Amino acid sequence: MKRIKTLSAALAIIILSAFLGREAAGSQVISGKITDLTKANVVFTGKCVSAEPMVKKLGEKGQILVTKYTFEVEEVIKGSAPSPFSFVHLGGSRAAAMKLKLPYVAGMPVFEAGKKYTVFLSSETSLGLRGVISLGCGKFNFVEGADGKVQVVNDYGNKSLFTGLPSTAKVGKALSVGGVAAGAQGGPMDYKNFVNMVKELEGRE
Repeated sequence: MKRIKTLSAALAIIILSAFLGREAAGSQVISGKITDLTKANVVFTGKCVSAEPMVKKLGEKGQILVTKYTFEVEEVIKGSAPSPFSFVHLGGSRAAAMKLKLPYVAGMPVFEAGKKYTVFLSSETSLGLRGVISLGCGKFNFVEGADGKVQVVNDYGNKSLFTGLPSTAKVGKALSVGGVAAGAQGGPMDYKNFVNMVKELEGRE
């Protein structure tokens, strides 16, 4: 059986810092708070239509797995994301790492073709990479609630999304719009309420 070496997310971030600069790694500091996620350069909702694994050379020091994702954008919540919209992210699936004979980067968010997501992205670096803000905390998956309404939940179950937030009128109003309380312990939330909350935090209507 073939084996593939695995890189942890923390080690991958160190690699990014060393070879690609702080800009590439800065967005990967994991906080999970909604107020940190909204510092994203681009926030959008759309269906992933393709995930293309590629080799990224790191100067003369080696190479690493990256994936080019292309989305059909349904809603732009912040920034600019024309449809189709593509970005290149560190890591990819374990199968892709095996196929390209590259280290598998554990802990990186992975998007599957055919599925819908809301994504919080950093700005693009000079080397063409973008990062999902706080890794899986900034990748929201769509689920159906018990009442049949569309809900979203990140890779960590929305845990810590609403904990430790600043006690400001702006944050309080945004949470009220979203229908959640400060300190809420996570779980899926209504998609429309989620979008309205993010826009409120951004000072948009």
